[in-house]
Amino acid sequence: MRTHRVATVGLVCLTVVLSTGAGPLRAQPPSPGGEVAVDEYTKAKLPENALKRTIDTCALLDPGSVKEIFGATPRVISLNGFDICFMTVEPTGDSLNAWMISVNIGITSVTSDNNAETLELHGRTFARRKDRELPGGGDLGCTWALLPNDAGTLPVELSVSWDGMKDKPPPKPQCDLAKAYLPKVAPYLITPSRRGEGATKPELTLPTKDPCATVPELAKRFAKPGQPPRMKATSPFSCSIDLTPFNPQSRELPEQISVSFRWADNPAHKPERAVTFGGKPGSSAVRFDKKCQVDVQYDPTMVPERFETEPNRRKVQTITVVANTCDVAEPAAELVVKGAQ
Repeated sequence: MRTHRVATVGLVCLTVVLSTGAGPLRAQPPSPGGEVAVDEYTKAKLPENALKRTIDTCALLDPGSVKEIFGATPRVISLNGFDICFMTVEPTGDSLNAWMISVNIGITSVTSDNNAETLELHGRTFARRKDRELPGGGDLGCTWALLPNDAGTLPVELSVSWDGMKDKPPPKPQCDLAKAYLPKVAPYLITPSRRGEGATKPELTLPTKDPCATVPELAKRFAKPGQPPRMKATSPFSCSIDLTPFNPQSRELPEQISVSFRWADNPAHKPERAVTFGGKPGSSAVRFDKKCQVDVQYDPTMVPERFETEPNRRKVQTITVVANTCDVAEPAAELVVKGAQ
């Protein structure tokens, strides 16, 4: 059984679905295959990365209960990457004095044995992190974390902070509101909706893709003779392959191809050299560090954003590939785009 709640938030129409499926979300880690070396740290991160890609981050928020707790409906719901989603709430209608409410999927420093305040909700433990204090007293922000209870679950952080002018202190203590809001959102944090279930609109598909999927093809195309390439993937939405080893004597960095799946400014309208891969528009440019960066528009879908009135500047799902030269970055981007379709 599912509970449906619909909210029109600022310029974003968000459909929130409470998933009540039994058991934790689980995902199988990808396998690079071939002759690609993978260090132990990366091997340990792959299952967690795969699990994070299954979670629809913005569905962890509960805009329906925000007005009750914070005194106004959210004006903006937006992404910061694919694993952080936040709401902006302006109780007086002033954008210079607003609540920021965010959820973050990932590693947390909060534990139940560090003298943190804890709450038991729906059979799970939430712990509050000790945040920095304002100069005149009070909390700068307040963060509660859902602690993982086994290897198949992830920590999730809920943060509440006040973004206001110096002469405009928070109308209420952040931690009082965070503690009142936490029980409302706890079911979403404990049993998160999966991507692909339609919990949020528009539905984003790039976050479900594995950025390491084309590593075997990249290794086959660009590996140096006698030098096994090495894969690294510390983030669920980025992956890299070292084509050469690090030289400890010369301190020369490895020749590397990095792949990122991002929520970024539309590359189809960037002023750099235009490129097209797999029918998808993008741009190619040499960066300040002399490396070549290729950005490709994975999908033209734009989420309206309050402070981005120019459509060409609105963010879209973007594939980014960086290499030492454009002779490598551009054909590598073509392989990555093909693999992500």
